[in-house]
Amino acid sequence: MNLSDETQSNTLVQGELTGVSLGGTDGLFAPYAPDAFGMERRRLTEDGLQLSLELSRMAYTLDIEPWIRAGWTDFSVQVDNQLTTGLRAREDERFSDRVQSAVGSLRLTLARMAMKEHNPLSQVTGALRQRAESDTIKAVVMIKPAENRRFLVAIGFMGTGTRFYDWFSNFRVGTEEGFHKGFYQLTQGFIRNEAEIEFPDTAEALGIEKLTLRDILVEMRGEDSRFSLWMAGHSQGAAVMQVYCHHLLEALGLNEKLVFGCGFASPTVAADNALKGSAEWPLYHVLNADDLVPRMGSLKHFGFCLQYAPDEKFRDAAYDWSRTAADRAARKDAQRLTLHITNTLSFLSALTALFTVICEEKSDSAIFGGSEGFFSVAPIGKVFSFAGRKAKDTLNTMIAYVRKSYAEIRGREMDDAAIRFLMERFRPIVKNMPLKRLLGALYDQLYPPHSLCRSKTMNGAYLRIVREHSRELTPFIWQDDSASQPHRFYARGYYAFGTAQHTRRERPRARRLPPRRRAIQGSRR
Repeated sequence: MNLSDETQSNTLVQGELTGVSLGGTDGLFAPYAPDAFGMERRRLTEDGLQLSLELSRMAYTLDIEPWIRAGWTDFSVQVDNQLTTGLRAREDERFSDRVQSAVGSLRLTLARMAMKEHNPLSQVTGALRQRAESDTIKAVVMIKPAENRRFLVAIGFMGTGTRFYDWFSNFRVGTEEGFHKGFYQLTQGFIRNEAEIEFPDTAEALGIEKLTLRDILVEMRGEDSRFSLWMAGHSQGAAVMQVYCHHLLEALGLNEKLVFGCGFASPTVAADNALKGSAEWPLYHVLNADDLVPRMGSLKHFGFCLQYAPDEKFRDAAYDWSRTAADRAARKDAQRLTLHITNTLSFLSALTALFTVICEEKSDSAIFGGSEGFFSVAPIGKVFSFAGRKAKDTLNTMIAYVRKSYAEIRGREMDDAAIRFLMERFRPIVKNMPLKRLLGALYDQLYPPHSLCRSKTMNGAYLRIVREHSRELTPFIWQDDSASQPHRFYARGYYAFGTAQHTRRERPRARRLPPRRRAIQGSRR
């Protein structure tokens, strides 16, 4: 089979979620064109959007078989500090290749098991590791040959896992090197393995003894690189994608025309205004306006954001909420709490007010024990149980930590008058509603709008946005302001895929932002 025949065969393998060709990657590197804000940017195509959704999900499942059939090879999987690298996708009949394939399958199975650790001792050990530094990075790396001896490297960063200590990095909201501390530490865990991630099939095709990700990144600094890089991720994975992009462009000096990324439910990652012009970076973020997670993390996203505004029809179809009168009423009350969350700082303020009111209005047994407590709402209960049985002491410790994180990001202490105002707003809700029902309603506000794809129902907010509402996405970027925190700047219309325009209102006049500064100054706090 020649390369053209093989390429045609590869394009027949379709993604389970969207039906997009897993082997047809041309849509990932579309031509550059002016965006709604007058900046030259590689366009996001519908194929590129759908492929990125498929890769983001595969980072959770590690179901690499369809990607193998689509022509991808040299798979590597990192789970925490454990790296499984150089898994070939060859189907030769030689005995050595069959043995290698079997060993690779076993190693992949072990990686899947590590992502879903259920051993109590291992869970405690894993949680203890997180006290010093977040190390729960999870990523899958693979490569695909293209025409003219060129290659596309793909990295899928997994979001928060199912182990309770996978959440610790999300809560580590202080700053490190100008970034959200937890996301920065996760990214460093991946960077440390760049020289260990190997591509044996690709090395053989190029006639060299060994090829690593670090080798590829070094070559990608130049104009004539044989390699391009595509990244995708959901939630925490999309946060790591952004911090890693900073590493690629600013620390390593990669040619940004060779880099492309697309995230879903992306949290903010930059903790100050140091990274000027980062709106120009070759990253896209698809965000659900109902989703609280993209409002949180740090202060801004890197790249170009596309936001979908759901209506009640979408919520009924995508969220699978209970429709009983009691649950509807609970969600309505919970929404009164979450409406105050517009960014990371308001989230930290709202969390401080809520935890303080819970300590004042609920007993220890109500907070932690029985069917009414935090323990009944995973993973919150496991986080609290690991911290200890004295619920109010734990909550007060968390309040102190949240206040400290706020001061690190904002540069000053919380406004106690604002906290008292929120407390009085929250108090009637906390006082009159059983804690389990309140937490369940808050969970409904958080998880269904944030979900990528729920496997049992093949439903999910971001899956539906990509499949059914991709032409209803409103663009925005983050603008830096030396006198205040970064703020969103929206375009007047929908994002236009291809050449068709899908706008409701007149677009703004094109305006060019200041050139991106090439060196990070670090956190000013």
